[in-house]
Amino acid sequence: MRHIVSSARIAVAASLLLAFTALSCNTAPQISTPGATLLIQRLVGLNAAGVESDVLEIEVGSSIPPDAAGVATVVNPAGEETADHVVILSRYRVTWIRDDGKARVGLDVPYPFDATLDAVVGPSAVVPIRMRLVRAIAFTEPPLVQLAQGNETVDLRGTLVVTLFGRDLSGTSVSVTGRIPVHVFHRG
Repeated sequence: MRHIVSSARIAVAASLLLAFTALSCNTAPQISTPGATLLIQRLVGLNAAGVESDVLEIEVGSSIPPDAAGVATVVNPAGEETADHVVILSRYRVTWIRDDGKARVGLDVPYPFDATLDAVVGPSAVVPIRMRLVRAIAFTEPPLVQLAQGNETVDLRGTLVVTLFGRDLSGTSVSVTGRIPVHVFHRG
């Protein structure tokens, strides 16, 4: 019995010694430096005449409207120029959220889509980025095809969620998301 108690004490002492040694030899950095942080300062829609609006309004007539565009003003608040603070944006994704809560993709809301992007956002930079927010092909698919054909009497209201993706120069992934209200309507 005495041998078992003494073995248990040795095991506890060895475990404590090992734990203290592991903690004191930690080679991981104790201070982390944040990478780039992007903000979408403003996201606006452009009408057919190129006029900016805080709501993307698309009137559907007898023909399919062209791609609806928007401009995201992206801000990088970092003050110093390091590899962690310069961001190269390479793509974006647009998804729909309807105001009435309907959410079946391809039936209630258009399919989300990804598109390429090529923008560099340096420290303290304010960069306007023009992009497609609604593709013309979306008007050949539900639910927008019903509006385009004049079969839908209810206007489609919702929000476009736009996420920009990229990397800083040290390879860390960076993304930022903005939203803009959208109103699609048919006037015969």
